[in-house]
Amino acid sequence: MPCSMRLLLFTLIAHFITFNNAANILALFPMVTKSHSMIGYDLCETLAKRGHNVTHVSAFPRGTKLQNYHEVDLIDFVNPFQATQNGSNGILTTFNKNVVTHTNEVFDFLTEVTDTVLKDRHLQKILHSKQKFDVIIMGAFAQEALLGIGHHFNAPIIITSPPGMCTYVDDLVGNPAPFSYVPNIMLNYSDRMTFFQRLVNSLFGFYINIYKQVVHYPAQNKILHKYFPSAPDLHELTKNVAIIFSNSHETTLYPRPFVPNVVQVAGLHVVQPKPLPTELQMLMENAPYGIIYFSLGSNIRSQEMPVEIKKSFIGAFSKLKQKVLWKWDESTIEGLSDNVHLGKWYPQTDILAHPNVRLFITHGGRLSTIEALVRGVPLIGIPMFADQFINMNIANKHGYCLMLDYQNITEETISNAINEVLSTKKYFENVKRHSNIINDQLVHPLDKAVYWVEYVIRHKGAPHLRSAGADIPLYQYLLLDVIGFILLILLLIFSIIYFIVKNVRQYFKHFLKAKHTNIRKRKTE
Repeated sequence: MPCSMRLLLFTLIAHFITFNNAANILALFPMVTKSHSMIGYDLCETLAKRGHNVTHVSAFPRGTKLQNYHEVDLIDFVNPFQATQNGSNGILTTFNKNVVTHTNEVFDFLTEVTDTVLKDRHLQKILHSKQKFDVIIMGAFAQEALLGIGHHFNAPIIITSPPGMCTYVDDLVGNPAPFSYVPNIMLNYSDRMTFFQRLVNSLFGFYINIYKQVVHYPAQNKILHKYFPSAPDLHELTKNVAIIFSNSHETTLYPRPFVPNVVQVAGLHVVQPKPLPTELQMLMENAPYGIIYFSLGSNIRSQEMPVEIKKSFIGAFSKLKQKVLWKWDESTIEGLSDNVHLGKWYPQTDILAHPNVRLFITHGGRLSTIEALVRGVPLIGIPMFADQFINMNIANKHGYCLMLDYQNITEETISNAINEVLSTKKYFENVKRHSNIINDQLVHPLDKAVYWVEYVIRHKGAPHLRSAGADIPLYQYLLLDVIGFILLILLLIFSIIYFIVKNVRQYFKHFLKAKHTNIRKRKTE
């Protein structure tokens, strides 16, 4: 049989097998930030196109229409948080908080989010339905009570972790995170820490582990049994986590070890660019000096930015020859120059793919950083929150990012930073070099993720991939019992030696004393 005929036959058989092994997939993305939901769009739609029946539950449905693809809007879930956040200072208040207080608040917030999403009437409708699912994809971290959904449907769970592997998800699969060279994402450290940084990283790591056991897990267990009364303890439920999709790559996080069921998928959501809207396309084509794209992500709202900083950006942009696309949630800004164009929403990955984009000014979120890197666009980073600092520090270390301190921004610092990046070749050369690295993969991360979803389905949760480190107590994982036993043995040995030496000394002391007494006695006689 000719090679071409064999290839055609193989393709038809593969398609037939895929079609006839269609699975029922529940995808739940229970976060109030749109960026954490974005990692699921293309994955869910691709799975549906491969013949699987996908129920995609999110607070931010994209409106995709496919025959076997059903979107469910978590409107009851997201509305209370949006109402609470209106008029608040939100993320910008974290500047004045220490890392321990901020971390505690993150855990408390995620606990509140967990309870709220389980109340949502649309999710409750699914839970009370007679549907059966073969696998559950869940975009959640530090929301362990949601693992009860896997128990409820008797289905394995795949976790997607937008910030990559970190303290919030490592213990779900027993992923090693040595304090000696794996910095906590809440700390602004590199993998080459000083003694003091390793000390702080270790103490903070121990604190988080204790906080989880004493505060966080009991709170999650309470929520778990509120909605799933028959579910076992959440420590038992973590065994149902089959795979973690880590939104990371060696160019976006410091290299570190991974257990077999951690799959790196950074760039999963960065697919072939789609055509831009006509008006936007014309604007970008008619920019002889290029385009600067400016976005602080989906969490920073316009009313949060202090007037002085807003004026600094307006003033700096007015001096530029380049056109500026500014993602801004208001229709106008007073004093804006003609070269600046506002938009409440922009197709960011498609814009960054346009060859006329010269620079991306970003808050340094993980998804934005990955998009810029895949597309090969240098950065000016203005980190404000959580992992944004470590993301921008890594980009700065790799030489394609210049960082600004948000609290000390002025018109001059913005202008200097823009001129520095645009006029210095190293930023463009370095971003192209690292872009080649992240794009140099055997398969696209989306194809990799699809493969592993189907792998988990085929192998009934793939329990053979699970590390024993995920299921042993912390004291065993850290070998505290072994260290304690060795110390006890050493203590026993030293005690015996001490006892022997002490008694030998006493013996010789008495012996010599008796001998001297006898000598004196003889002399007197």
